[in-house]
Amino acid sequence: MQFKIGRQVFDSHCSGCHRRGENIIEPNMPLRNAPQLHDFAEFLAFIRNPRMPDGSPGVMPQFGSDRISDLHARELFDYLNFAFVASNRPASAQ
Repeated sequence: MQFKIGRQVFDSHCSGCHRRGENIIEPNMPLRNAPQLHDFAEFLAFIRNPRMPDGSPGVMPQFGSDRISDLHARELFDYLNFAFVASNRPASAQ
């Protein structure tokens, strides 16, 4: 199954607040099409030390490499881009 590990990481660590690509804590900042999903290095830095747009800490916990390894972070990034970034999905999946 494609994206199996990424989906498992999402289900374990992210889906509580980000189901269906939404954000139940900050509804105006959905995961779907988030700017952090444009670049893996930016995504990895964000999950390691999440910040609000103004640079202040938000409520999202930090996911250190002891919780989500760099390899699993890459799998998660790939899954999120497939599942929640419309421009990356094949036309048949949109």
